[in-house]
Amino acid sequence: ADGRVTGMVFAGDFNTGAYASWGPTVANRVPVHASGPYATPNYRAEGRAIHTNGPISGAFRGFGVPQATIMQETLYDELAEKLGLDRLEFRLKNCLRNGSETVTGQRLEAGVGIAECLEALRPHWARALVDAELFNAGSSTKKRGVGVASCWYGCGNTSLPNPSTIRVGISAEGDVVLHQGAVDIGQGSNT
Repeated sequence: ADGRVTGMVFAGDFNTGAYASWGPTVANRVPVHASGPYATPNYRAEGRAIHTNGPISGAFRGFGVPQATIMQETLYDELAEKLGLDRLEFRLKNCLRNGSETVTGQRLEAGVGIAECLEALRPHWARALVDAELFNAGSSTKKRGVGVASCWYGCGNTSLPNPSTIRVGISAEGDVVLHQGAVDIGQGSNT
């Protein structure tokens, strides 16, 4: 094997609590991102929102993509190790590039910079590996590790419509007032 991934099967169950809320969106968004920013020519993915007696799983940042990234990057570390390949080199062999097709069939024509990013990391990666090895050889109580991971995240909504309205009014003082129901929890709704 030359270290190129030829396929992936993903199945994920997502605890959405007693109410659906954004659970179905998470269950549909994660399979789109679970392959990571890597070329995966054969791909099957399934996500399910599972109702439980737990608390509602509402709109949190990431919509399950960070969890999928941890899964996918851990899998890539394990695959690289089994093949005897450097983890950075394994990612370079498999990363999306300009002209690549994603698992959803979208062709990325331009602006795919992961290969360039990983290439720029190469000398720092090599130095960090040597530094960790030297540190670990000289210490019996503390150990140092070095990791590499990549992530992608699509903007916009997945699966379900996300309609919203804003009412515009004029106050008695003549100021424009916007009435909207979005709560700003750091994502910038108030701007």
